[in-house]
Parts: sequence; C-alpha cells; structure tokens
Amino acid sequence: MYDKVFSCTGKSSRSDSIAWHYLFHETQQNFMKYPRRTQEILIVLYALDDLGGIRTRREVIDHISLNRWYEIAGDDLVPTRTSNEPRYRIDLAWARKDAVLGECVNNSERNSWELSRDGKKVLENVCYLFRSGELDIGCLEFLSIFIKRMIVPGFQPKATDRKRNTTHASILDMIKRAQRNSSISSEIASGDMVTEFPG
Repeated sequence: MYDKVFSCTGKSSRSDSIAWHYLFHETQQNFMKYPRRTQEILIVLYALDDLGGIRTRREVIDHISLNRWYEIAGDDLVPTRTSNEPRYRIDLAWARKDAVLGECVNNSERNSWELSRDGKKVLENVCYLFRSGELDIGCLEFLSIFIKRMIVPGFQPKATDRKRNTTHASILDMIKRAQRNSSISSEIASGDMVTEFPG
C-alpha cells in the first residue's frame, strides 16, 4: 500500500525505489520509529519546496534555522571537529546528500540545492499522510512544533509525542550558547560559516 502511495510515477522504477529506501523504507513496519536522517531529509525537502527554485546550502539551512524548524537539543549547537558550524547544520547538509542519492534533490552543480520532480511528489504524498492522520507527525522529534504546524495545520502536541530534551530558543540565544560552550569564532555571529562539506 505505502509503496503505491510513495510512488512518484505510478509504476515501479529505480527512482521510486531509491526515494522510498532513503526516506521511508525503515518506517514501513513501525511508523513510530522514524530514523533521525529521515526526519532531517523531510525538513530539507520542505524548506526547498518553501523557498522554490535553485538555492545554496547556506540559504536553505539559514531558512530552516530562522523558521526554527529543527528541534535543537543536546550538542546540536556544538561545532564538529572539521568545521566551525554547529552540528545540526552539518547534519542537514548530509541529509541533503542522502536526498540527492534518493533522487529527491537535483545535483546539477556544487552548492546547488533544488527539489526534484520526484522529491516534490514524495513530499506531497508524505504531507498528505500526516494531514490525513494516517501517519502521526507527533512521532517526529526532530521536527519543531513550527514545521509540524506548517505540515499539519492546527497540530496540537500530545503527551504521547516523542520529544527531545530541548527548549525553543531564539537564533541569538542559539548563537550565544554555541559561543559559550565551544568558544567558536565570530564567524557564526556574522554568518560567515564554513561550508566545505557536504554539498
């Protein structure tokens, strides 16, 4: 049933199977267990659809950050060993790479992020399943309440929803916490973040 729902072309194809594998294969048996990367891919696809057109890595991740669509928690704000960027930004970039492998995002050139036709269809189908109640968006702990309400208008959190240990903070609060916890340079505050990898 779900293979048909997520089909982009209405018939079995390499693109359909790849998109299904990278986005939702692991949730086929138990929709209460959404892999972290699957949720991050969903956030990236939604941001690309919201922005439209071809965008850069920084534009997309800044859009996600400014809209507070990623549920920040734990060490998400701590830079990785190889970058001055907070970990969640690197994770979102890797999610985009997986979406490219799943043929949901076009990869015409470096630092070129664009939702593919298949990606648009997959996103529409998934959002429909959440809006219809067939899938429970409350299970997605990496999506903030802000994006959940974009996908499912009127969404109200329940006690049974999966949660991360977090509180919502403004972008300035996030920057201050990152600087305090890891002594990162003023590059983050100025927006001049390292964008060496991926995409």
